[in-house]
Amino acid sequence: MCGIFAYYGVTTAGSKIEDAINRLSHRGSVGFGYCWLTAKGRSIHHRESDPASKIGIPSTVGEEEGVLIAHWRYGTTGDSTVGSVQPFVGRNSDPVLAHNGQFLIPVRQDHSDSELFFHDLCKCRLRRDDQAFEALLRSHDGAFSIVCWLNGQLLAARDPHGLRPLFVGRLPGAIVVSSETTALEVVGCSDIAEIPAGHWASLDPARPPEFRSFGQSKIGFCAFEHIYFHSREGKLGGVPVWSWRNRLGAQLAREKPVNADIIVPVPDSGRDAAEGFAKELGLPINDAIRRNPLSARTFIANEASRSSKIACKYCFDEDALAGRNVCLVDDSVVRGATLRFLEGELRRLGVKAVHARIAAPKFRYPCFFGIDIPNKADLAVTEEPAETLSARFNLDSLEFLSVSGLHLALDFSRLCTGCFTSRYPVDDSKIRRNEARKEPAYA
Repeated sequence: MCGIFAYYGVTTAGSKIEDAINRLSHRGSVGFGYCWLTAKGRSIHHRESDPASKIGIPSTVGEEEGVLIAHWRYGTTGDSTVGSVQPFVGRNSDPVLAHNGQFLIPVRQDHSDSELFFHDLCKCRLRRDDQAFEALLRSHDGAFSIVCWLNGQLLAARDPHGLRPLFVGRLPGAIVVSSETTALEVVGCSDIAEIPAGHWASLDPARPPEFRSFGQSKIGFCAFEHIYFHSREGKLGGVPVWSWRNRLGAQLAREKPVNADIIVPVPDSGRDAAEGFAKELGLPINDAIRRNPLSARTFIANEASRSSKIACKYCFDEDALAGRNVCLVDDSVVRGATLRFLEGELRRLGVKAVHARIAAPKFRYPCFFGIDIPNKADLAVTEEPAETLSARFNLDSLEFLSVSGLHLALDFSRLCTGCFTSRYPVDDSKIRRNEARKEPAYA
């Protein structure tokens, strides 16, 4: 998921803005950029395709009146060059666009869907009226949470399905937008609100946001935000994400209990689900596998680099594992490389039995809304019986959360579960057209 952060106004929170943006940087980003526009007409535009931990936001941000739009890129379309890094900036720094999600429009490998939308936004600028922006939003389907600077206004919008999150908060003299609540909390925002699905707003530091509808709400929030992508400290539906993941683990335990000596989370993403799972069964939890804090996420690493990265990613407590019946708990299985590696290492360390429980349904279909779930042929899990899947991973047992259990645990009226069920919240013909063009992402 892309990280979006936008600030408009003047505030004493300038020193905290860089910390807030860094909170959004750990989701497999392959690029970072920002555009800083001051009220005095100065403009700074910075983009890099290999983002460092120190992002270097100008010290004047937050201390003088202006607009900052920042974006951590997570690529699913387009190439891997700096030219694909957002925000995209037009002539004279108007318009400026940051986008999270994926539009259902034809793209080439050297042009992302966000770039094509940006070209339409540039045309929209010439009309200089809000109706043109609304019409542009209505004309595009797919997943989009966007923030843009257009004709001297900071605009924010979210698609009618509500697939990707977007929040707005206020500071004295400023208004702030982010794809996660944690960034807003870091800078001290009050009145944090989720932008409703199918709505947009022109944001002004001097007044509370007024959301305007541009399309009938057809809620289909992405379940994968709860399962993996959203930071555990953030909130979705007003509830901390770590709590949602606890619920997923507890529901998994009710559906697929296990006879094990210890529950071992797969770090770090399996920790919250493992806590709920262990508590529900009354079993001890042990962090016998630790993650190397310097290792990168491997979710979007290409096949050539993934295996070597996984091998450097984990450390093991042999004394806690040897001779025990161990149950690994993880958030999901997509390509399966991590699960295969951990099973092999645990056997090498003398574990008596290796079970696995996954706090998500089986990933069997690609995603078309901004998450790099690859071609169906690249996915590790099929509709084989549990015994067959267990044998394929050399596990004593392997079980997944059911789709009905997912809905029960998350308690949302509608979720996008397309990657589990192939039922997506958009017109089926558009999905099939995009499925024919689906290629593995470069990242």
